[in-house]
Amino acid sequence: MLARWLGCSVLIALFGLLGGAPRVRLHLLARHVAAGQTFEIEARGPGPVPDGQVLEVALRDAQGRRLWRRAVPARGGEWLLLAALPAPGAYRISASLAGAHGAAATAELTAIAPPPSYYGGVLSVGEFGLPDALQEALREHGFAVQEGLTQGTPRVIAIADPSLGGGASQGAKYRAIWRAVADGANLVLLTPPAPDTMKFWPFQARLAPYSTACGTAWDQGSEQLVEGLPAAAAEVLRPDYAYDLADAGLIGLESLGQRLLVRAGDGVSGCHAWFRFRFGEGLVTVSAVPVLERASDAYMRRYLMNLLKVAAEAPRGEAKPGLAAMFNRELQAK
Repeated sequence: MLARWLGCSVLIALFGLLGGAPRVRLHLLARHVAAGQTFEIEARGPGPVPDGQVLEVALRDAQGRRLWRRAVPARGGEWLLLAALPAPGAYRISASLAGAHGAAATAELTAIAPPPSYYGGVLSVGEFGLPDALQEALREHGFAVQEGLTQGTPRVIAIADPSLGGGASQGAKYRAIWRAVADGANLVLLTPPAPDTMKFWPFQARLAPYSTACGTAWDQGSEQLVEGLPAAAAEVLRPDYAYDLADAGLIGLESLGQRLLVRAGDGVSGCHAWFRFRFGEGLVTVSAVPVLERASDAYMRRYLMNLLKVAAEAPRGEAKPGLAAMFNRELQAK
């Protein structure tokens, strides 16, 4: 059975006059999907679309062979079609109005081999703010995802929403999180804290525009981070920003390989898209890769799975009980 990877859709936007020579433009929310992944093709027009108006959609492989062609009638002013790419490789989708004279619009798609269902190794992950589709994708590939700390202390705490939902319980949630990390859970931060939540984090760092000087996924000293990803995934994983750690304080910063991270000085940029630090018995991993913004892309989903496995690694070296004790005391007053 083909693996199913939920939460991806393809948006087809139609432009032009339905009665003339319409122009069709394809816009893909994700150009990389997992082979066998069911995704939705949605088509809309710039104005009212009469029910029954037929859109012809075709899929071709890299050799130009047509794999299927479907006539999709409009319903409720739009066209909807579920599809899947049968195997890893390059594909082309085309769409045009039935009976219309003019070139069809086309868009390229790449199917990649999905990781096996046991890929996560039943890694326990307590999530804050991950979309439902990402949670489901993780569960389908061997990750034991739970909401926050409701089912005990997980191996990895994944924070996608640093506000933790906001509200009066925000401080209490952070106190519980940092106690769990100090006692040995690991934490991964997927989204930068907003100014009003920085008080709940032990490091201080400004955001800076990203450049390759801030590091790439391929130079982090962790082969597992890019497992199953081709070099072409670099553009999808490219951050929009990085952390300027030149004035991050006295925290001992590490690379993903858990080696001392060089800060600004001696010709080295102070910006980093990835860094780590010890907090008590636990290890904190920070990534600037825009997981949520590009969550529909199969490259990004594979990256997230890899990152969670990297974040679960056992810390090296001695614990940092001083940082944990000092910061947890500060949290008690917040």
